[in-house]
Amino acid sequence: MPLGEICDVQSGMPALKPDQYAAEGLPVIHPVDLVDHRLTASPSRHVPVHEAERLRRYAVTVGDLLMTRSGTVGRVALTTPDEQGWLHGPSLIRLRVRTPESVDPEYLLAFLSSSASQEWIGRAAAGSTIQHLSMRLLAELPVRLPGLAEQRRVGRTLRALDEKIRAHEAVVRATRELRDALTDTMTRGGEHDAEASDR
Repeated sequence: MPLGEICDVQSGMPALKPDQYAAEGLPVIHPVDLVDHRLTASPSRHVPVHEAERLRRYAVTVGDLLMTRSGTVGRVALTTPDEQGWLHGPSLIRLRVRTPESVDPEYLLAFLSSSASQEWIGRAAAGSTIQHLSMRLLAELPVRLPGLAEQRRVGRTLRALDEKIRAHEAVVRATRELRDALTDTMTRGGEHDAEASDR
């Protein structure tokens, strides 16, 4: 069935001027914050807390899906309890499942990130220089929706794989940092030895 029958499709908050952002406050999610189907722990942009009431219709809740609508179109991430109440920015589309008792958000995440869906989204995105995805077209995306048990099986399997990917990437980052630190430490002695030999 069409995605628009499964989800409420909403655009992101209006674009703000740079001086309207704050160093701390309520996080605003931008495309750069969508990484490996999840959101980064610390978005770089915030709005003052007193703006929260005015922008509350753009707040995300657990199980929402966010998709990039311009630039690198089609990247998608699922929100968790850690991001409850964050705001989704102007270059994103929010998808909120209408009937969680019959549609599993993790399955929908898997479906939207599949090669077939990504190809469909790529064709639907308009613009020669910068691709742009309209909400109207995205709502027409045909979704294959099996029974709930099958949806949950697919969602659990791919979530476990995503968690393994993130764990391995964390090990890679830590190992790279260790390597850089050891490089500085172990080569510093060589510099001192060279200075001594010059004397």
